[in-house]
Amino acid sequence: MALEPTRKLMNILYASANGRLPWGQDWIRDLPLCDGLIDDDGKEYDGYVLCCGHTLKYGTESANVVGAGLMMRGNPDRFGRSTLTITKVGRAYLAQHMNMVAFDG
Repeated sequence: MALEPTRKLMNILYASANGRLPWGQDWIRDLPLCDGLIDDDGKEYDGYVLCCGHTLKYGTESANVVGAGLMMRGNPDRFGRSTLTITKVGRAYLAQHMNMVAFDG
């Protein structure tokens, strides 16, 4: 399954690959699964979270990213939550679309 390289996806892959947000702040590499997130329509959902505005909805977006081979389930975080981490395929995809990463914040 091929995914379009969105700026959000590239920022998530960049942080997972490097342990830094594109705008320079040290950050976690693995995205934890969090519940009780609120979307733009005010609806609650579960999702894997990098930071504000950078989430992958559980069961939809996250399934597409995993299905495309860009990320895989990682080790549970320190709170026991499921995580996603970048794969070798995801690193290659990131390198191919590096121009989409928002380095300016």
